[in-house]
Amino acid sequence: MTKHNISKRWLETDDTVVVISTQVLNELYVTLAKYKIPHDKIVAIIDEVSSQAEVVPVSSRTVKIALAVKNRYDFSYWDSLILATSLESGCALLISEDLSNKQVVDGSELQIDETTNVRTTIRNPFA
Repeated sequence: MTKHNISKRWLETDDTVVVISTQVLNELYVTLAKYKIPHDKIVAIIDEVSSQAEVVPVSSRTVKIALAVKNRYDFSYWDSLILATSLESGCALLISEDLSNKQVVDGSELQIDETTNVRTTIRNPFA
């Protein structure tokens, strides 16, 4: 099964709510532009992705959480920012092929505030 088919299967689950940050949309743009995808096509792709997900902005609070995640778990800053968005949004599951499969990030260990007391499990759908 291709990565595309695996990804579609994850997204087509009835109880799936997709949450992405503005950072992810930025990274999507940069990656597609690197492959010389025309700007108008990239805009259409970003519009499509945005219409199928809850898009959460990165705030100064998100950055604060990301710094705590980085300090506690030693992820890169950018991966920590994605995890911070996940914790801040109350997501129990983070789908990523770049992070450790089945690792649990416990927001309560960060000691930010009670709203980050969420446990997010990282899943690599291709593992």
